[in-house]
Amino acid sequence: MAHPSLSLFRGSLSTLRSAGEDALNPETVVKLPAPLQTYFDADKAAGTAAPTSAFAPHAVVRDEGRTHVGPDAIAAWWRAAKAQYGHTAEPCEIRQERGLTIVRASVTGRFPGSPALLTFAFRLEDGKIAALEIGA
Repeated sequence: MAHPSLSLFRGSLSTLRSAGEDALNPETVVKLPAPLQTYFDADKAAGTAAPTSAFAPHAVVRDEGRTHVGPDAIAAWWRAAKAQYGHTAEPCEIRQERGLTIVRASVTGRFPGSPALLTFAFRLEDGKIAALEIGA
């Protein structure tokens, strides 16, 4: 049976992409909710542990076609992605849409097409990240 938080993802990014493709200004200061600020601060800090404190205990992350559920799986995903890509993400736009907090970020790292503009779709619950989907 699918995890309840996965219902967030059904058609989310493909629908959301078409809704806000305005040009992004990297000079814009983006004010993020606290758990998202924790996530992106940890992303920028070299050698930082996964920001599992920003995630709810039942949180779900979808990235690169894989699903990671719970703090141990999310920490393993974080470490593996950092080791493989050595990436950092700089938020450049934030908006609320259909109960999600959508952050567009410029992601730079060791991957073809770097830097790339990616979409981070967060669902927050009780001040924590309950779900995150990362895509183009």
